[in-house]
Amino acid sequence: MSAIDVIGTKVGEVNNNGVHTFLNKLSNAAPDTKIKVRVARMWDTLNITKKKEIISTDMVLIDEKVFINEIANCIHATIPRRFSPSLKKVLQEGKIYVISHFEVSKNKEKYAVVENNPSMLSFYGDAIVTEEGSDDNTIPRYIFEFVNFNDLIKRCGKEVLADVIGFIIDVDPIEEKTTVNGKVDMLSLHLGDGSGNVLKVTLWDDYAPMFNQKLIDQMHATPKPNVAIFTSTLVKQYQGNCELYVSSSRSTTIYINIDTPEVADLILSSKGKNSVLKTTETLSLTNVDVKTISELLSMAVSGVYQGDVVYNCVATVDDILLKNGLYYVSCPHCRKTVSSTETDFNCEHCTKKVDYPKIRYRLELQVNDSTESTIFVLFAEVAEQLAQLKLDDLTPDLENQTGRDSDLPKQLQHIIGSKHIFQVKLSSYFERRGVQSFTAHKILKPVVKIEKEDNIATACSSSSGSLTIEIPDLPKKRRKLILHSNKSGDKDQNEDVEDLED
Repeated sequence: MSAIDVIGTKVGEVNNNGVHTFLNKLSNAAPDTKIKVRVARMWDTLNITKKKEIISTDMVLIDEKVFINEIANCIHATIPRRFSPSLKKVLQEGKIYVISHFEVSKNKEKYAVVENNPSMLSFYGDAIVTEEGSDDNTIPRYIFEFVNFNDLIKRCGKEVLADVIGFIIDVDPIEEKTTVNGKVDMLSLHLGDGSGNVLKVTLWDDYAPMFNQKLIDQMHATPKPNVAIFTSTLVKQYQGNCELYVSSSRSTTIYINIDTPEVADLILSSKGKNSVLKTTETLSLTNVDVKTISELLSMAVSGVYQGDVVYNCVATVDDILLKNGLYYVSCPHCRKTVSSTETDFNCEHCTKKVDYPKIRYRLELQVNDSTESTIFVLFAEVAEQLAQLKLDDLTPDLENQTGRDSDLPKQLQHIIGSKHIFQVKLSSYFERRGVQSFTAHKILKPVVKIEKEDNIATACSSSSGSLTIEIPDLPKKRRKLILHSNKSGDKDQNEDVEDLED
């Protein structure tokens, strides 16, 4: 009998001395083969068309030979529904067991939970399970088969699954969607990989509230980025859109801020140049500083505020208004609008001639929430952050803009329908000819936000008080994962703008 020396432990084919077989050597295993494994993760696979009846209880098992040629040495094991209640009493996620009397079969050809093992296991009523009394940490607690964001394109539309990991950038409230199986909950969020790539994740049905609860329970109470892992996701593409996203499957498991080398490596990599998390921003939202649009308008009209009080407002962009254009001509020193003559530009604020005026963004956004709608005006760097595009790159399209009847440039169309937290000063309120607007001085994004009992709350909030979390700050321009195919301004308001924060 041959033996393999791994980490000081001899492991080979099963014999009378109780030697265990590695998980990658089970294809020709003897009937009395024993394995020594940790239950890395465990879940119930449900039949969503039959009132969520349990089809099976499934697990990913890992042994002490963690990597073979950089491939995870793990295996998918399943317990049919009939035997699930009894075996779940003796099997627990995270613990180590010696298991024998199981069936070895060929791994699934479609939607395999573990890709890099040709076999899978089935446990029945005669399975013998013995818990190990001690844990010497030779078998890691977790195992994943992560796919880089840039490699997901190879899996789009195919019958394969993918484990993904990333920093939580933003989380949308749960929505109710109508599907072929009836009305179900749906939640969307975005992950960053630390290299400038952003991936949308869509969670369905029970996974939506499950994620929210895990985020509240496991979010860092001190300023620190939050890292999420989603296993066994499906890679998809929006119809008529090149953007990729991943969606939960029946085998998905969610982890937030767990202690693994991959999480540690991701945080470490974020410290490099060009990282999504190159800088961070501490955000603490409470019921005091979050206002609805209706509340903002009411306070602004009535004048019930003092000084430059600032509020945060969660709003969705309905439209980008083009009547006054997408930019303004400004003084390079004070950022105010300059006036022009036939030959010169002049800054009335600086009281001097401007030889080289600067073109800056000016976006008028028609926004709404559940209470009211209004206009938020964004200037310069704030508008560029939202556009994810430098104004110079948009200039060729702007040359064709003629005002009211112009079409919105394609590079800005992604803004329509997006939701953000805008920071607004009540003193920036402006009303002219019945049109009301505010200047948004900052966009607090990314942000984790949750809707509860019809009130806007955040994952920073708890019954014991406001928690502060550190949230990665997006670069001004980010890359989406795509599937390639062969196929005149309001001068009054501009002049009221103070120096914008960079």
